[in-house]
Amino acid sequence: WRRQFYGDIAHGMKIVDLFEFHPVWMAYTENHVSLPEMFGTVLKSFREMGLFEDIMQAGQRRPAQVGLWFSETGDIWGSSGGAGKRALYIAILGTQHPLDFVIEQDALAGTLAVFKALYLTEGHVSHASAKKIAAGVKEGGKLFATAGAGMFDEYNQPNKDLRELMGVEQLALEAPADSQVGFIKQALPFAK
Repeated sequence: WRRQFYGDIAHGMKIVDLFEFHPVWMAYTENHVSLPEMFGTVLKSFREMGLFEDIMQAGQRRPAQVGLWFSETGDIWGSSGGAGKRALYIAILGTQHPLDFVIEQDALAGTLAVFKALYLTEGHVSHASAKKIAAGVKEGGKLFATAGAGMFDEYNQPNKDLRELMGVEQLALEAPADSQVGFIKQALPFAK
């Protein structure tokens, strides 16, 4: 809990919502805390935060240098990247580059230029967003795309802009059922 708490502060958290901070016999959901040690840990963490809260509230995160793409189009078609995207997120954080999430509205508003690199895992990217991504790369930005990323548009048609940009023509994408990873910690050790 402390690692998550301080990690969230480092990533710009300003407000803490403990949601349902009750013992199991008082909780309405599965989000309960019953161990006295946990209550003590949270109290200790809040007291520590009180020592620098004025700095935290006045502070700002460094501007992001890299972006991780999230799109409604990928969510609609079920091609958002799942566990692969979560693992990529952890890997990017390990590089110590300030990271931000990029959504389609950001691309359409023209804010992609602030990123040195954009990471893409979604198999589906809208036509309008693909044009903006391609323009950003042509202006000097870098695009990191995982297997099958950006191959289709919002109508499940070949995404010509991104295929041309990456120089890829997808004929097939092999994804055997026995090698799918939904949750990294529990599925990856057993995947073929």
